[in-house]
Amino acid sequence: MKTIELKNNPSMFGRKECSLAEKIYLKLNEGSLYDIHQIIESIENAEEKNRLTQVFINKYDFDFRQYI
Repeated sequence: MKTIELKNNPSMFGRKECSLAEKIYLKLNEGSLYDIHQIIESIENAEEKNRLTQVFINKYDFDFRQYI
């Protein structure tokens, strides 16, 4: 994957979501789909999962769900 410039706006994102989005990005580059699945499963409710997806899309300009 090509290097993508991060768009970090701390007022827009929560620390937890940013941290998880970065972990998912790193695991995606490593090809560790199982680890990504574990991260997503660790999130308990659908609202937080949706927020994580939105944070990821805003930071990296693509939806990681297309690759898993």
